[in-house]
Amino acid sequence: MSVTNEAYRALCARPDVLPRPVLRATAVRLASAHPELASAVQRLLAGAPVAKPPRHVGGPETDHFSIDLPDDQVDAVAEALFQLETDLAVADEPPPGALRTAADLADRWNAIGMFRRDVV
Repeated sequence: MSVTNEAYRALCARPDVLPRPVLRATAVRLASAHPELASAVQRLLAGAPVAKPPRHVGGPETDHFSIDLPDDQVDAVAEALFQLETDLAVADEPPPGALRTAADLADRWNAIGMFRRDVV
């Protein structure tokens, strides 16, 4: 059975469903300091994305993935990204946009944990 446009939009709006570019950016930022977390995110990217409606326009860059990681890993990813944000905030000259990106990623992963705690 195919998914409707409305159901797809609702699913993709959930905090625990992230688009491919966000997962890719997360893995890149975790790779050096937290390779085990980066690998967990890469495994999500290697899995099946959320099913798209039949007439959906867009290739792999529009894929969304359910975050099927244990709560402790989700929290660890958020914590690592918050630490990266802090490190960039005190850096003399962080790369342009790096602080904003780290903050956005940290907020997204933190929202997953908060969503799960609210749902359960």
